Amino acid sequence: MKYFFSKEYENIQSSFIRDVLKIANQKDVISFAGGLPNNKLFPRKEIESIFKEYSLKLPNDLFQYSATNGLPKLIDVLKTQFNLKDEILISNGSQQALDLISSIFLNKDDKILVEEPSYVGAIGLFKSHGAICHTIQLEDDGINLKKLESKLQKNKYKFFYVIPTFQNPSSISYTLSKRKALAKMAIKYNLILVEDDPYRYLNFKNKIQPTIYDFAPNNTIYIGSFSKIFIPSLRVGYIMATSEILGKITVAKQYKDLHTNLFSQYILYKYLSNFDIFKHIKVLNSSYKKKCDFFYKTLKDELNDVLEVEKPKGGMFLWAKLKSNMDTKVLFEKSKKTKVLYIPGSVFFEDKSEKSYLRLNFTNSSKKEIKEGLKRLKKVFS
Repeated sequence: MKYFFSKEYENIQSSFIRDVLKIANQKDVISFAGGLPNNKLFPRKEIESIFKEYSLKLPNDLFQYSATNGLPKLIDVLKTQFNLKDEILISNGSQQALDLISSIFLNKDDKILVEEPSYVGAIGLFKSHGAICHTIQLEDDGINLKKLESKLQKNKYKFFYVIPTFQNPSSISYTLSKRKALAKMAIKYNLILVEDDPYRYLNFKNKIQPTIYDFAPNNTIYIGSFSKIFIPSLRVGYIMATSEILGKITVAKQYKDLHTNLFSQYILYKYLSNFDIFKHIKVLNSSYKKKCDFFYKTLKDELNDVLEVEKPKGGMFLWAKLKSNMDTKVLFEKSKKTKVLYIPGSVFFEDKSEKSYLRLNFTNSSKKEIKEGLKRLKKVFS
């Protein structure tokens, strides 16, 4: 039988990262591939206490349909604790937030801007909506502003997707001056910025950068997530934007899924009400800094001759480059056979021309796994 798929999905490729994660669960495989929080640091006792409390008395409205924009008392707590100045909508993770934004802005063949490199899950999503992605190269302190302005003078873009803090995959953070300059440029050219900020609080010095939204609220759609700082399986994120944009997003969500899972929202609400999430974040940062330090030192000891790498100051990833300029996607097949996984850098580049990069996750491996995994990688790259 012939199936008449949409043009966007006729030849769409499966996410490389999601496919790799299937392999990661196999026996004896050491994975540096996924952006996974550390299993041992989930607040299990606190969650168990929440389940016990709810088992004695469940909220009266838990079983019924709920408001599309989210549980009102969760929204109030989020706005207070995270100092959110404008209205927000609770989304089914940041991935749905991106889908909702795409739904209200993108028509087929609309042009958008993305960083180079950028998060492959977002790029694939934008293309599924028919978008054409133009890229702006990242520098050590953020986006190349001259190249951005040159693009804006020649084309009209629906939005510019940015990850300004501990960017995925590069771990680069925009400086304060670049954040302000980008906001100023967005206002000048009437450009919408989609600010995806899941790693903002994973700062090893526990210093929080101002958001780009702070400097251009009318031009920025801000996306926050609890997947990296709390529990990814809850699939809870949020969108902050102007009332006009958020109104359109709310309508889009009504037709997508009515509302975000109320059980998940209540778990997060109770956790934020009963416990200190910022204390939990400090625990994460302390642990992740030690993991990063150990990973970086071991990598330099084992692979300094073959890899160039900068030590990140937060986030979840090390971004490395093979000095030989060999293709890390080709070498990945050899890596699979030695049962160690990473993400080839080419999947994060729109034209796939940068073949010698790789992304390594340092948060979800033990010291023993890091040592053994990097020894296996040394054999792959030698």
